[in-house]
Amino acid sequence: QRYTAPDQMAWIGQDVACKYGLCGPPVFDDTLAVPSFDCRAAKLQSEIAICSNKRLARHEASLSKFYFQAIRAMPINEKEAFRVEQMTWLKYRDSCQGDTIETCLLQRMEARWNEVMQKWGKYAVRNDSQ
Repeated sequence: QRYTAPDQMAWIGQDVACKYGLCGPPVFDDTLAVPSFDCRAAKLQSEIAICSNKRLARHEASLSKFYFQAIRAMPINEKEAFRVEQMTWLKYRDSCQGDTIETCLLQRMEARWNEVMQKWGKYAVRNDSQ
């Protein structure tokens, strides 16, 4: 896995790069920059910011994708702890507000990505052999 910074993709543009999953969390995967929730129903400032920023949308979608893959793969006795942890984290993520909301969300989602990969990464579905 490798990390490719969006500013290194000026030849195709950051929006295009992120739309096709070429930027985002500190790994490369095929997740598109489409939030896991319905942006038409977005009410929270964090949801609105995610829907209006491709990089944030990519982060959110990748985290959500991993969450559902992990929940399906993990033993039943670990699922509830992971659900509670995720719900707590979502409240923390959603507390980002104001002029620095994008930076706040980006930092919190990157930290969450690292945290879940360290703690729950054994349940990740790997596509490295393709």
